[in-house]
Amino acid sequence: MSKWLDTVSTHRVPVGKVADADDMDDWIGKLAENGFFVSCSSGTTGKSAMLVASQKDMDWCKTEGVAAYSWGSGVKPAKDRRIFGMAAIAHVARNLATGEAYTAAMQDPNYERFAYPVPPITVGGLTQMVVLRKAIADGTAKPEDIAAFEKISAARQKAVDEAVGITARAVVAARHGKLHVSGLWAGLYNVARAVREMGYSAKDFNPENSIYSGGRAQARRAAGRLSRVRL
Repeated sequence: MSKWLDTVSTHRVPVGKVADADDMDDWIGKLAENGFFVSCSSGTTGKSAMLVASQKDMDWCKTEGVAAYSWGSGVKPAKDRRIFGMAAIAHVARNLATGEAYTAAMQDPNYERFAYPVPPITVGGLTQMVVLRKAIADGTAKPEDIAAFEKISAARQKAVDEAVGITARAVVAARHGKLHVSGLWAGLYNVARAVREMGYSAKDFNPENSIYSGGRAQARRAAGRLSRVRL
């Protein structure tokens, strides 16, 4: 993997320094220690794409992310909001850097940033899903591997389901202050619906709340529903 990554990097990857990595996530960690930050796609097409970045790239992400959002939304980063992430993020360098920047620029220091109660998705976890998906398609997947994956998936789904109620109650408790919510459309919709079922609606929240969302295909399915159940 290190030799391959070296062929698509403008700076030489320290192959020897990461050769003793135990697994994919350990490999990613050792590369980061040497100034090479790897991001990875979800592999939904059957292949996972990787992109390596430098420390300067990470620094730029922190500057560009907040500036672009502020320019596009009109929301000024004044450390006066409570940030609520409503999705499990991919545990990759760019996401972590951007998250740190948003917290530093927007999070009210009088409160702790809300911790979404679902474990993040690591590059190693993404890669395992890609490999298993390919093995299933090829007919080479072992029953025990499929069973292990289904067990992990069930546990994660349980955590996601429970997170909706936990997040909704936390949002309601903080409703009088300025909130900044982020996540995929499906997750936002589920929390918004839970909030409505608790008896709260837009009139109960600060009108200066802000949002950052995404989800591509999810947006088409959920946008109409979210508009009817919005906070």
